[in-house]
This record gives sequence, structure tokens and C-alpha cells, in this order.
Amino acid sequence: MLAGLPPVYGLYVSFVAPILYALFGRCPQASLGTFAVVSLLMAEPIERLCAETTESFGGNTTNTEFPIPVCYVPDDTSTGEYFDYRPVIAITLSFLIGIVQISIGVLMLGKLTCYLAPAMVDGFVTGAACHVFSSQVASLFGIKQAKKGDGVGSLFLVFYNLFKHIRKTNLITLAISGTSICFLLLIKLFIEPQLQRCGHCKFPVPSELMLVAIGTVVSHFAELQNNHNVTIVGSITSGMPPISVPQWNLMSPMVTDAIIIGFTSTFLTISLVKLFAMKYNQDIDYNYLSGIPSGLLVIFVLLFLGPYFSVTPTCVLSAIIVVALKNIIAHLLHTPKLWRTYKRDFFLFMITFVVTLVLDVTIGLVVGLVACLLALTEQQRALTITLLDNLPGTELFLHGRAKLATGELHSTKFLYPLSRSIISCRLIGSLNFASSEQLESKITKVLKEHESRLVSLEDFEYPDQSASCNPSNTVSADSILETQQKHQQQQKQQNTTDKRSSAAEEAHRRFSSNLDRIEMAQDKTKKFYLEIHDEKEYAPQRFLLIDISGMTDVDPAGAICLSTVHEQFCSIGVVLVYIGNLSQFQCLDTSKWERFPSLSLSYPTMYDGYLACQNALFEPMVTLHRC
Repeated sequence: MLAGLPPVYGLYVSFVAPILYALFGRCPQASLGTFAVVSLLMAEPIERLCAETTESFGGNTTNTEFPIPVCYVPDDTSTGEYFDYRPVIAITLSFLIGIVQISIGVLMLGKLTCYLAPAMVDGFVTGAACHVFSSQVASLFGIKQAKKGDGVGSLFLVFYNLFKHIRKTNLITLAISGTSICFLLLIKLFIEPQLQRCGHCKFPVPSELMLVAIGTVVSHFAELQNNHNVTIVGSITSGMPPISVPQWNLMSPMVTDAIIIGFTSTFLTISLVKLFAMKYNQDIDYNYLSGIPSGLLVIFVLLFLGPYFSVTPTCVLSAIIVVALKNIIAHLLHTPKLWRTYKRDFFLFMITFVVTLVLDVTIGLVVGLVACLLALTEQQRALTITLLDNLPGTELFLHGRAKLATGELHSTKFLYPLSRSIISCRLIGSLNFASSEQLESKITKVLKEHESRLVSLEDFEYPDQSASCNPSNTVSADSILETQQKHQQQQKQQNTTDKRSSAAEEAHRRFSSNLDRIEMAQDKTKKFYLEIHDEKEYAPQRFLLIDISGMTDVDPAGAICLSTVHEQFCSIGVVLVYIGNLSQFQCLDTSKWERFPSLSLSYPTMYDGYLACQNALFEPMVTLHRC
């Protein structure tokens, strides 16, 4: 009905697809048979070709209860017999769609579905569900003037025509529709959950089948079509239709439609399969045989029971479709959660939903795909640099607070005053032509943030000039280096006496010795101050440790930018040291990069780089060397 075909063709489709998929399919979550979105997409080319064919053949058109007028064309000019041309157009279009889908499989284009975000798919399906609902309004109210058209704004035109011709509502049809919807909702929302909760029913109640049976019986004995002008399904012939081949002359006008529908149906099917498989934690079954029983049941209906459903009111079928859409339209209730948790998915959902709702299903899919690509591009362009501090008792450098195994939150320690000259940070993201321009500003922002943290320390006081000249309040570089050597000797003696200590304990002792040295210097002065006798021999330095383990990729533009930034910061006294493997990025040529004489350009861990910079901090300042 959504595609403008007689309802019996839905049975034909539901019979062939499950059996073929049972033999060749590989996933139980795939939607087999009729698909509402695809049916809506097929309605437009069928209607267009019907109009063109009617003009060319001089055929006859009559308005029926279907969205597309019946298109009769001459079967035999000698006898003057006519036949419905809509199924021929649908078969030809389905054949072309099948060719497109086979091409997608051969060319392995199914991987493109990874660019369809689940939020975008939900928004598209929800918008398409609203179009499906609007297509059933005419049947629910019995107003033929409220049929759904095609194009931009067709959904709103349905409701405009509905209110415009509201006085023509068939009250009997409306009563049947309302009763059918209430019947289905009562079973699905109240009776079925109660039965499953009590354990009396482990399978869904066949409420739709019960409703169709009741509606068919009532329509037959009450003669709803003759007495109350209620639209019914119409004649359904028993048995199978004759096998026909596609019309080759119809293929060229529908190539574009076939490509759009082929990609749409394939991408939506794969995306929905992934969603359901993830939701129910199901694996792929390469020979899923449940389609065989359902296919055999449809064959039984076609062979023996088909004519009995000819008097079924179409409003009953529309009520079944509307109730089936409730779970899809309920996706709108999840938008507040999307806004609170992840705003990118919220915007993807709303953009796709609104465009699909207001404009058209095909346009909504294209806009949703473009929105996904833009979101991915923006995410690739994002470059993040965060300050790191040491987690006490470990060699770890983290941002913020860490959760220990006991569940206790442990704050990282800002190693003041040593951190005044040694700054640790982590770079996350891809350094490419789109994001490279942010690198310099991000590093500058980190340095400013570090300076603000130093200023905000309560115990940070600048010593006056008299204090700086007082030897009792001054710690010389030689005394600190001497203290460090003593602690290193004690550590070596302790390691030789206790060889069974774990690696974590050794790291803790190593790091604690450095903290003791720093705290001893801090006790004598409020500010980290070195007595320098020759200002020309020593010069202030800052070391910036950049953890590049989170950097995923570097392209040539990013490599040039990183090299330029490295030289710029080295020229102002900020020595850049990298934590990680620079050689993994082939675009980087570090042979001409400036470096501190006693430091390597990169270190494997943050702790190694921190200790190296700590030792280099007390060395005489010399000119930076190139690697």
C-alpha cells in the first residue's frame, strides 16, 4: 500500500525474500520482506512512470483507495484488454535495485556504513516513520483527498488536506480505526507484558493476526463496503502470479531512482542490523533458518486463504502500521538524554530528523550523511593538549584525579617548585593540514595555564633582595647536586641489600628521593632559587615535555607545523622534549631540530624525560644544538 500496489504484493514479497535469505543470508537481525522506507521511496518513480505510460499508451486511470492511481495499459490491441501496469514498473525497479545491491557487495562498498552514526540513523528512521504515518491518514479517516504526495512539504500537505476535507470523514471507518488501534495498544502495552511477567506466555501475542481475522469477519457479515462505503482490500486471487520479466524500456528512466533506493536500503539494513546486534548482544548466524517457516506460512495463505482476506478493511491494516511505528517515533523521547550526554549525537539526530520530516526522505538521508562526514571532519580537526601532574608514589603523570583500586580518588601532585621549570602535557589528536594551525596557540595556552597555577599557589612568595644575598636562605646548585648524589648512593646500597623488592617499590623509592631533595630546598626558601655566581654561565630554562602517544597521525603539513613550532619555542627559551616514538611518523624529519645538549629529543616514558630534564636544569646553559 505504501508503494501504491495492491496489498497482495506484500505477501508475494514476504514469501520470496525469507526463503532466499534462509539459504544465502548471514544475519538474523536483517529486515526481510516489505520495508516501509523503501516502499515510500518506490512510490514516487512508480507514480511518475504511471503518468508517462498513460499518456504514451493512451491508457485509462481511475482513482482508487491506493496512493497511486491504477494505471491500465492495453494488453492486446486486437482484443482491447487492459492490465494494471503498476506491478510491471515495480518489478523492473526492483530488478534494477537488485543490480545496484549486487554491485555494492562486489565492490565491497558496505564498509561505507561506518560513516552512518547511530544517532543519524535513528533520526532518519524517525523522520521516515512520520512520513509512513502521514501516508495512512487518508485510510484511517476514510478521506481520499488526504492522500500523501511526493516532494518537499508533502507531509504537511497531507494534514492540510485532512483538515480542509474533515467533513468528509467516514465515521464508520474512523471508528474501526480507533477501535483497532486501542485493541493493539491494549494487548501490547498491558496484556502481553503481564502474561510474560507471569511466565504464562513466552512468545508475543499475535494481536495483528487476531485483529485482521476479527476485522475480516465483521466486514464480511456487516457488508461494510456496500452499506457504509468502507474501503476494503479488494480481490485477491489464490495461487501465485505468473512469472514475468522486467520491461527493458522502463529501465533507463529509473536508473537514478534505483541507485538511490539501492544505497538507501543497503545502508539502512546494515545500520539497523548493527544496532539490534549490539542491543541484544547477538552474533551473526551464517545459516539463519527462521525464514523458512514464515515463508511456508505465506505460501499457505496465498494458496488457500488469500480470497478470504479480500473483504478486510484497509483501515485495519493502516491501524497495524501506525501501532508498529510507536517504538520508532518514541526515539524523540531520547533527545533530552542525548543533549545531556553527547551533544554531537543530539545535533546529528535533530538535523537528520527535521530535514527528513520537512523536505523529503531521500534529501534527509543525504543531509544526514553529509552531517556525519562533517562531524567526523571536525572531530579529526580537534587537537587537545592537557597539563599532566605526577601521581604520588608512582611514575605516572595524569591530568586531574585518579581512581585507585580501592575506589578512593587520589589527587595528582603539583611538584612545586621543580614544576616551575619543567612542564608536562599530553597531545591528543591528529596533526594534519586542518588541525596544525591550532598547535602553536594550544601550546601557548598550556604555558599560560601553567603560569596561572604557579601564581595561585598560596605559599608562593618572591624573596626580597636581602634574602637573596643571605647565604643562610640560599641553596646553591652544588649543594643540591651533592644531596642528589648522596641519595643516589643510598638508593644503590638499598637495592643491593634488597634484591627481591618489586619494580613498583623501586620506582617509588627513586621518585621519593627526588621529592625529599626538593622539599629540603623548599624548607630553606619559599621560592626555588639557585645561587648563581656568573649570570653569563647560567641562564633560565623551561622544559616542555609533550607526550605524543595520543597523536594518531601526522601528515606533511602537520610535520612542517611541528618543526616550525619546535624552533619558535626553542628560540624563546622553552626546550621541547617529546615522550614517545617520533620515528613512527614518516613525515617528520628531526635531523635539523634544535635540542638541549644533555637531552635526547625524545624519551620512552614521561618519568624518564622528567628525570633527564631535572638533571639538565642545573647544568650550565649553552647554545642549543641541532640533532
